[in-house]
Amino acid sequence: MTTERIGAIIEQDAPLASADASRQFGEIIMARPVYRLYPTNKPLVIVLDGLDEGYKKTNLLEGKFLEILSHDVCKLPSNFRFIVTCRQDHRITPMLESKDHIYKYSSPLSGNLAYNDIQLYVDIHLSGVKNLPKNAPEVLIKKAEGLFIWVATVVNFLKDSTSPKKQFLRLIKQSSGDLPQLEKMEYLYKSILDECNWKDVDFKKGYSIFMGTILTLRTPLSASIIDALHHPDDIGSVYEVLSPLRSLCHGLDLTKMNELVYPLHLSLQEFLTDQKQASEPYFIDEEQSHQQLAICCVRILKAELNNVSGLGFSREYREEYKNAIIHLPALDNVTQQLEYSCKFCISHIDHATIQTGSNSVAEISSCLTTEELVAWLELVTIKDRFLPIYNWIQIHDNFSDLAQKFQNNDVAHSIEKLSSILYRLGRFEEALRACQEAVNLQQQLAKDRPEVFTADLAWSLNNFSVHLAKFGHHEEALEASQEAVNLQRQLAKDRPDVFTADLASSLRNFSSDLASFGRHEEALKACQEAVNLHHQLAKDRPDMFTAQDFALSLSNFSVHLANFEHHEEALEACQAAVNVRRKLAKDRPDMFTADLALSLNNLSVRLAKFGCYKEALEASQEAVNLQRQLAKDRPEVFTADLALLLSNFSADLASFGHWEEALEASQEAINLQRQLAKDRPEVFTEDLARSLLGLSLNLSKCGSQEEALKASQESVDLLQLDIVNPDLSSHKKLLKAAREQLDACKQALLL
Repeated sequence: MTTERIGAIIEQDAPLASADASRQFGEIIMARPVYRLYPTNKPLVIVLDGLDEGYKKTNLLEGKFLEILSHDVCKLPSNFRFIVTCRQDHRITPMLESKDHIYKYSSPLSGNLAYNDIQLYVDIHLSGVKNLPKNAPEVLIKKAEGLFIWVATVVNFLKDSTSPKKQFLRLIKQSSGDLPQLEKMEYLYKSILDECNWKDVDFKKGYSIFMGTILTLRTPLSASIIDALHHPDDIGSVYEVLSPLRSLCHGLDLTKMNELVYPLHLSLQEFLTDQKQASEPYFIDEEQSHQQLAICCVRILKAELNNVSGLGFSREYREEYKNAIIHLPALDNVTQQLEYSCKFCISHIDHATIQTGSNSVAEISSCLTTEELVAWLELVTIKDRFLPIYNWIQIHDNFSDLAQKFQNNDVAHSIEKLSSILYRLGRFEEALRACQEAVNLQQQLAKDRPEVFTADLAWSLNNFSVHLAKFGHHEEALEASQEAVNLQRQLAKDRPDVFTADLASSLRNFSSDLASFGRHEEALKACQEAVNLHHQLAKDRPDMFTAQDFALSLSNFSVHLANFEHHEEALEACQAAVNVRRKLAKDRPDMFTADLALSLNNLSVRLAKFGCYKEALEASQEAVNLQRQLAKDRPEVFTADLALLLSNFSADLASFGHWEEALEASQEAINLQRQLAKDRPEVFTEDLARSLLGLSLNLSKCGSQEEALKASQESVDLLQLDIVNPDLSSHKKLLKAAREQLDACKQALLL
């Protein structure tokens, strides 16, 4: 059951398969949520062995895996248990040991348990090594002093050696007793490295490149992919070069061509990258290795991006598709080295020291064309997540030539469209980052050529304000929409036939941002202007998308009218919006059903204000039915709206005295919003508080005062959290109502 569910989730969102751990945990385990498929009446134990031995500590930190252990696993049901083994490490231990849900237990490496493990390993793996002294197993076990990785490394080295007896005697003779564990391993590494032919210039070059690659890759790759990254460098293959060091790394066996290559133990990396411990010729300069890999990645991007079919999809996207189901294209001919380069090229540049004016900077800056940069963005968005490359370039002055290639309208438009696509897919955080990147680009373009690019900047700012509001950043959203309106107004004044529609859309969005701060009079005025403009446009250009904009403005206008208690006009505007959207949804249900559901919900609210409870209930029932199907097909996009509609439906049911169904709908809304608020508290906490208030009111009317008190108290507590913006008028009004209900519940219990 669980496997099928996870498989279905990844089929719907393919980049999740290769996303970082924090996104996988949040979107698969918690948001969907997969954890509910496990029984809660018995413990579920998950073992993470050797946390410090993950291929790279930096990967643990960059992937936010430690944050999951320290902050997120406690959100799982109490029957989930994690057992984590780890060495004391100053980059790992402090993040885990101070948490209430984490218990620390220290265990020495010596003792019977460690001895038994080592003895079993030696008995099994040393038996195939010929010509060793008879007492070799006992000597090895004694010399290990409880350090398992020491024994494993020695055994692997002896198995690869052509003269195992000679090497055994040498290692035992050189192995000093009573050394600290780390020094013991470093001493062993030196002994093995000494056996290499350091007089061979080609070996030294290949060692530096390939061992440097293995130690600095952001995620392990197979030997064949490592070779592909370095093609066409004339340095041989990783198998050929590092064959004398197979005992130190996993995956360097010719019989295991496709296995990942990585150090057997993290101590090898710590030793080889510490110049104080590993002097020439062993020392690996990580910054130099990152620089070599950055150049390899850029070369791969240049050589292979044009071979991938399916890229260029962002240029084909149209904003009017916003409610249609969108699927990212399946891409052909994406090699593993290309996928790696797309994801991690920037990371390697970040970890390298590349001097301005160097050949490396010149090659990185000049290698890719503008079209290839867009293809890179599209590919990494599909395979992983949106990468804000332009924002990165802006803080790296030595890549100014690359920045010039990004400062192109085609790139800006593609990023803008990627933002819209990500938003429709429910990848809201990436959509926000992409939109921010588009705005930054358009601002630079408009600064240099305002007569050409101001219109694009205005549209990007309008979209940016929508994304900001989605995350509760209302002040920044208002600033962006205000700037968009100012720019659009001047454009429409000069060329009304071209820019009036954009001005109307910006005004509508601006009105919503004004209303968020309680500036209702200004909001009503802005939305009235938007309605007038859209009404005239719908008359002059009666196509479906003009009608959709008109309906959206009417819907917003009805809300603003209701804020001034102009309920009759609000109902008229809302009914008009429903009529337009019902026709649109009939013609194109895939694109307009979601908007119809929201308009029906708004209509039910307006009808209830007039005491038309039967009609209100019918409208909200239809809205919930439509939204439930949408949420079933695309939960990541429509679950939040379903929760809101269920909350309103509950109120309509209560108006008819259908208390049981009202409570059921209210509880369903709260269950959905609890999960949404867990994942994104800054966005959904207020919605959860509003639904809890509605539940409390219904419970009070049913006479369940204690339960009503509990719900109202939680509502008040949530609204007083720091994550909720106390300056918004909607928050102030809701908090006042929640406090009044809390007082009423307390009073009722005293009677």
